Amino acid sequence: MTGWEAVVPYEGNSPYCYSSALRMCLETWRASESPWPSVGFLESLSTMPFGVFLLPSSEGPKLFFSPLSVDPDLGLERTVDSLAARWRTEHPPGPVQARGLLRRALEEGPVLAGPLDMSSLPYHPGHEHLRGVDHYVVITGLEGDRIRIQDPGGYPEMVLPQGTFFEAWRGRGSPSPIIRTPSAGS
Repeated sequence: MTGWEAVVPYEGNSPYCYSSALRMCLETWRASESPWPSVGFLESLSTMPFGVFLLPSSEGPKLFFSPLSVDPDLGLERTVDSLAARWRTEHPPGPVQARGLLRRALEEGPVLAGPLDMSSLPYHPGHEHLRGVDHYVVITGLEGDRIRIQDPGGYPEMVLPQGTFFEAWRGRGSPSPIIRTPSAGS
């Protein structure tokens, strides 16, 4: 078992999942005498909270707590740059390569992963109605064929089969998973 679950301080707030996931990782990646900024401050640095939109759908409108034209990945990059922190972003071509990368990355600390498609995360109530909704989590460990995550949507210490987790990555329609880990000097 590789595990960081005992040392990753949980932060939860689903609309701010990328900022909450980032703060959980920052708290673990680099010990600091002064605490990292709050999730709300990180959210502001990302420029993501400045807008909201409703997306029409056959199942009814979907509410998004960000402007239509903003990219959460770019927001995360802005935040990390603003804090003078450093990380590596990896785009493994598929689950087999991602498993190996995750195993190596978890030796250094927890891993921020996303975006995931929330419709493939079965522990979220109503997940079947959340197709296309992006979500970010922190991977804290691998246990055999299972993956341990801290989900800022209100689900600390979740364990999923790796197949289910990688389906959430593929379900988004993205060509590859995105994995962020600390880099030297973080």
